[in-house]
Amino acid sequence: VATVVAGLPGPALSDMANGETLFLQKCSACHLNGGNQIPLFANKDLSRKALAQNGLDTQEAIVSLLTKGKGAMPAYGAEAPPYSRFTDAQLNDVAAYVLDRAASGWSN
Repeated sequence: VATVVAGLPGPALSDMANGETLFLQKCSACHLNGGNQIPLFANKDLSRKALAQNGLDTQEAIVSLLTKGKGAMPAYGAEAPPYSRFTDAQLNDVAAYVLDRAASGWSN
């Protein structure tokens, strides 16, 4: 299911189901339900407020973070090991999923 993510500069066509699958496979160990399981970084969860405070409230910013990684968070872009590398479309799918879930407060 492709979804246009609202509030982005220009429409971003993303596959939310794929974003969810990838998030559950690669991100949920640390960010289950939008939280942050690493106590040192508990303030860097995936809530709408924390994303905004950390300059990660756009799809482009999240894609950049996913691509390069930062601190304890691994990279998933072209420089990542082949077994954890995402395509550009997959990076956008995960970013769109995170923004969508943050907008809903990570509730069902």
